[in-house]
Amino acid sequence: MNNIFITPQAVGDNTNLAIFINLLIYVAFLLTVPTLLIFCLMFIKPKLKQNQMFNLYAFSSALLLSIGTLGLLFEATDGATWFVNNTLSSYTEVNQTLIKIAIIVGGAILGLTLVISFRFLYIHFTKQDHCNHTHDHSLHIMNEGEDVQHKMKEHKPNVKAAW
Repeated sequence: MNNIFITPQAVGDNTNLAIFINLLIYVAFLLTVPTLLIFCLMFIKPKLKQNQMFNLYAFSSALLLSIGTLGLLFEATDGATWFVNNTLSSYTEVNQTLIKIAIIVGGAILGLTLVISFRFLYIHFTKQDHCNHTHDHSLHIMNEGEDVQHKMKEHKPNVKAAW
């Protein structure tokens, strides 16, 4: 059992009380830090430009994904260690480590395969991926003899969408 703040010995060998106190500390920490960050961003956000807003959202998304991934890896490592230690104790330590690695990597590959497959099937069956998309590339695929100015006036290109 991983005890970071309060051990059962600190509260008279009461494991449940130690878990409860640790849980309160974790919840307070997990709620306080994002709340303070949000209050700080409330004063900064109106002053940010569009590019800075995009970078802020990208950073916060990447931070959440990193924290989630780290938590999942910790749980996978902890679960694989428990499984190997309890069921495969007759194997050598090297083989146990290789089995742990195989379980974690296999689970990651299986998870990614399932997510990508479900996303592909969702896009394939709902047809929402390219609902307003056209494949008209006549503005930047031209022959040398064509009049570029006439082509530009005729098609009225959207310069932002062309590149």
